[in-house]
Amino acid sequence: MNPVARRVLFKASFLDDLAKFEKFIGRNTPAQGRLFSSRVLDFCYDVVAPFPLAYPAFRQAEIADQSVRRALFRRDYAVLYRVGDDFIKFVALYHTGQNTANMMVLE
Repeated sequence: MNPVARRVLFKASFLDDLAKFEKFIGRNTPAQGRLFSSRVLDFCYDVVAPFPLAYPAFRQAEIADQSVRRALFRRDYAVLYRVGDDFIKFVALYHTGQNTANMMVLE
């Protein structure tokens, strides 16, 4: 089974979230923060992007859009992304312990 080739895009808010986690995780050892960011990006490109429909739709009261999906990275970090016909756009990254009630990812 061959995966469909899609352009991989990153929304600025995803990159902002990633930078915040990198800074927090690397507060004592910057190399650890950089390693975390590298592994998240590898996860996006190598695990999620080839088969984006393998992960469940992200269900939230404010978001009824079935094209937004959620993949878990290391059980504690959720990667939200939107799947289109020819693209996959990563829109948010959050810790699963965070309150997602105010998260808007529809753009």
